[in-house]
Amino acid sequence: MKRAFLIAGLLLTSNYAGASYGYYRTITVNAAQVSTQAATYTDFPVLISTFNIALTTTTAQGGRLNSTGFDLVFSTKDNTCSYLLKWDTETVSNVGVSTMSVWVKVPTISSTTDTTLYMCYGDAGVTTYQGISTATWSNKYGGVWHFDETLTGAGQTVYDSVGINNGTSVGTWSSGKQVTGQIRGALSFTDTDDSISIPDSPTTSPTTAFTYSFWMNPNGTTISLASWIGHGAFNDGMSMGHYYTYPMSVWVGDLATFGQYATYADPRGTAWHYFVVTFDGSQTSTNRLQIYMDAVAGTNVGGYYPPAAITDPTAATIIGGGNSDTSGIMDEIRISSGIARSADWIKTEYNNQSSPTTFTSIGSETTSGTAAASNAFFFGEF
Repeated sequence: MKRAFLIAGLLLTSNYAGASYGYYRTITVNAAQVSTQAATYTDFPVLISTFNIALTTTTAQGGRLNSTGFDLVFSTKDNTCSYLLKWDTETVSNVGVSTMSVWVKVPTISSTTDTTLYMCYGDAGVTTYQGISTATWSNKYGGVWHFDETLTGAGQTVYDSVGINNGTSVGTWSSGKQVTGQIRGALSFTDTDDSISIPDSPTTSPTTAFTYSFWMNPNGTTISLASWIGHGAFNDGMSMGHYYTYPMSVWVGDLATFGQYATYADPRGTAWHYFVVTFDGSQTSTNRLQIYMDAVAGTNVGGYYPPAAITDPTAATIIGGGNSDTSGIMDEIRISSGIARSADWIKTEYNNQSSPTTFTSIGSETTSGTAAASNAFFFGEF
């Protein structure tokens, strides 16, 4: 309930005028980590995540931020942060050694030149959240679910950071709790009926071009048949999961012409892997559908090619569930509508999310004004 209230408030929040931040740090996006198909990418949501940003005055408690922590802000203009970017805060903690996971929409990142951002903090007058989370995901994202909720049964809300496609828990969830994920929290699908239902909408059930992505850890489960994400019936919808001898597959369309691809490696085990499926009906039949594991493209093992459009878009998107073997941990689910992300965009996402402290580096603290009083706080997912 608290988070729902905060999200509603964010839609009306504007950047705080006249803020005077006591401290700033540079954040450098490493150009070598940006894949090189294009020289630049626009409006890229960069994950800034670390366990040792040390915003505190000591390693015990206290800190540079005000009591709300809302004065942690991001800019590309200068070290005064007079012009703010948009960001989506998943977690910030200023108790002990500070930690954070924040998605910042960066106007341009380059594969040839490092990109410099500024992180400012330390103004007691900033008492409202400045990030505007929903605006962070403006680049054709139809849904972004961080999976930071703790689910204990059916009918509970799973929040969409885009702000329009909240999901609902379905099933028992007797032991499927909040666990450590690839990026902070994640959900463990441990009961055979556990799933998340996302209502049908044009942004979550696209028909001619889309990108679905998620992190998944089978957690040692032996899997033969499992559906991790999909919508519609098997013969006229889309589903991505394990299919007996195929380690990870995706199928689209009817049984006679479905396109099935498998990854190069079998993901079953206890490691995290990043899965992406792209579909573009405007392309030729040989490359309408593509699957990636850890940014490596799979191969067509079925010998079939999908139709130019999915014929059953009017169905809920289901995450998890679907088959008795669907158990494991999932994190950071995204659906992009109207676009098949490029291989290099996917590689850049993977580089960022698999090793955020390699993708970005955070500079030392610089004093730029009068600091806020020392405080300890924690807030999560805005």
